[in-house]
Amino acid sequence: MIALSKFFQAFFTCSVAIILAGCNTTTDTSYEPETQLSDGKVVEVTQIKKPNKISSRLEAKLAQRKTINPFLSFYTDQFTNKKYGLFFTAEPPKSTNSIMLSVVQWMYYFPDSPWDYIPGIEEFTMQKNWNHSDEYGKTLAVAYRSPGFSDFIANGALKKTTKFQSDGVWLDWWHNWHPATGYSNAQVEQARTKIVKAIRAKLGDEKIIMANPAMNKDKATASELNGVFLELVKSESQSKSVYTTQQLKDIQQLILFYEENLRYPKIIAIDGWRATSVSDDDKIATWRKDRNSTVNRRMAKLITAMSVVLPTNGYIMYSDNNHDSLITEHGHEYYDFYSFDIGKPTGPRVKVSNGVSYKQHQEGFIAYNITSRAKSFEIKGSDRTISVESKSGLFCKDSGEAFDCLTID
Repeated sequence: MIALSKFFQAFFTCSVAIILAGCNTTTDTSYEPETQLSDGKVVEVTQIKKPNKISSRLEAKLAQRKTINPFLSFYTDQFTNKKYGLFFTAEPPKSTNSIMLSVVQWMYYFPDSPWDYIPGIEEFTMQKNWNHSDEYGKTLAVAYRSPGFSDFIANGALKKTTKFQSDGVWLDWWHNWHPATGYSNAQVEQARTKIVKAIRAKLGDEKIIMANPAMNKDKATASELNGVFLELVKSESQSKSVYTTQQLKDIQQLILFYEENLRYPKIIAIDGWRATSVSDDDKIATWRKDRNSTVNRRMAKLITAMSVVLPTNGYIMYSDNNHDSLITEHGHEYYDFYSFDIGKPTGPRVKVSNGVSYKQHQEGFIAYNITSRAKSFEIKGSDRTISVESKSGLFCKDSGEAFDCLTID
């Protein structure tokens, strides 16, 4: 629906003295009490490694990751290797650069969508409408608790990955709220656990199993998954606003949960939803301008910074709300700052205080602050102090005597 664009903004050079002048360096107190370091030093957070074997092809793709790694969902006509390092859709094209996942519709059936069809699914189809919005067309619920279904869908997953030579599968609606089926939360969880174990047994350890738990911590199956698509859902009443401080805190904890509990390579694709003031009646240029508003660019940079700093292998999309359009889904801008390049990470996340962290790279660092106050701190291994404004992401390249940093919006 909406074309991608680049609005370039200049770098500005931040000398340390100028950065600190007039900064509010009060320690944030909006979070639960935690050890605060009065000497200004930082806490280094080490990541727990849970190694498991993946394919050499997948390792080669991970080695091609950039500083910032955008991803794409569903729309093959928008996919290019140079832009997106991760893509999932029903019939993914081949790629030697990007991680490609086959979508497996396990919970409902689209009779009018042949690209999603798994031969034999009719045997398990309920005569119940999933109650999707009209944009999805006819959608029937699947009786996924039926005997034999987990083996059936696992075979379907294997056939899809074999046919398209994809790196694994992607599973939608990976949580326990499926009212159309009539199943209880406990029944859905039991079925999901059985299904993911069957798929893992069929695909083996070398393939990716990625799922969409939305904003839920899926303790039941996280250890079977290699990745999650965190669709950071907002209610329709909040579509004109960005995330609140509490929501940002929840998002941070959600990312950290999956960073701790997923299998390697711990792929965490973060889909932030923006503030929207347009509709399908508006022109493409109006949509693009709205996505590049000051408030949206600032929040996009914050969520992007979190996608770099918190996960081992994070990916980013800052998209329209699902409520925004009946024409398309996950429409988004490919922001100019996605090209920011300071090489690979040189260490794990460094936690400064509650809601403030950064990660050092070969040629600089990326930091974020989800609190309501600016935070100043010294970069580890450096005698330079920087300040991160409230609810913002900071992207800085080390030029030797100063940091060249992107604007916060």
